[in-house]
Amino acid sequence: MKNSPEPAATKPSSGRLSKAERRCQLLDIALVIIREKGADRLTLGHLAVRAGVSKPITHEHFNT
Repeated sequence: MKNSPEPAATKPSSGRLSKAERRCQLLDIALVIIREKGADRLTLGHLAVRAGVSKPITHEHFNT
């Protein structure tokens, strides 16, 4: 029996993603955060940490 890999939405990124791929990754992780912690816990800073990217990266994709 194989171990199932961790869902991509919770893995920090490694390597460079296209802008569209990064946005999808961030949206996926945002949904995970909301499901786990609630919408009040979703901030650009928290999203950046969970995605393994810098905070300015999240600001590039989402202004608010």
